[in-house]
Amino acid sequence: PTEDTRIPTRVKEATAVQDSCTTVLFSIHGRPAPTQLLAVALADVFMDAAQKKFSGLTGRPASPVLTGHLSDSSERRLDQHQHIHVFTLAERPDRPATHLVAWAPEGFGPNEIAALARINQLRRSVPSGSDATGGSQYRDLVRGFSPTRIVLANTGQPEDVVPQLVGPSKHWMSLTPFQPNRYQKRSSLESYLSDCVQRELTYRGITAQVISVRIRPDRESVPAQRFRRHRVGRSLATARPAFWLNVELDRPVFGPLALGGLSHFGLGLFGPTGS
Repeated sequence: PTEDTRIPTRVKEATAVQDSCTTVLFSIHGRPAPTQLLAVALADVFMDAAQKKFSGLTGRPASPVLTGHLSDSSERRLDQHQHIHVFTLAERPDRPATHLVAWAPEGFGPNEIAALARINQLRRSVPSGSDATGGSQYRDLVRGFSPTRIVLANTGQPEDVVPQLVGPSKHWMSLTPFQPNRYQKRSSLESYLSDCVQRELTYRGITAQVISVRIRPDRESVPAQRFRRHRVGRSLATARPAFWLNVELDRPVFGPLALGGLSHFGLGLFGPTGS
């Protein structure tokens, strides 16, 4: 298929909140808004806000849909990544982000939706001392990520809210860099990445087989390594290399397709490029 290297930003905005859905869309407002290069930080702060809103609303510590852990436990869920993913959409990775998408394949319940709907600002700052009047001053913890306003825009199923991420298709390209979860051994880089993608598909219950994986030149002249590849509070030393990829499968699959390290936090998001 013809390759289109632009990130699609076509969305369907509405105002009604449904009782049950898998996808929640927010529009992003900021002066300026963070770029998609900070997708991991945006997702990290959003998930933290979601858990706090949920606890405040229900009196319960956290929701397994929002945390990816078993109820009232630090034990991770091992059920094919059914809990929340947070994606950031932008015209280009180095341009201000326009939308944030919260997607959980298992679906959000009424309490989760109510909690998400109450999030209207994303910020992560730390005290930096006192000003001349004796008040506290704060500095942004993530460079380029100042307080960002978000507004609920739509809810529903992904094919209704973000159809550009759904397909079905046999051909997929990374819209944010793919970060392997495993270390490369003696195989070639292409074989190593193909194996990583295949394992990630299997973890998500997708039985399609990988035909080929091609490393793509830096998308729109934005190197994959410019993306933030570690969570807030962790150091760059924990970040693994990432890659722009084109993937061909043996049969069409439906998206959204999010694979690899930090795929719940905005990395490894793929979009269909053909049938």
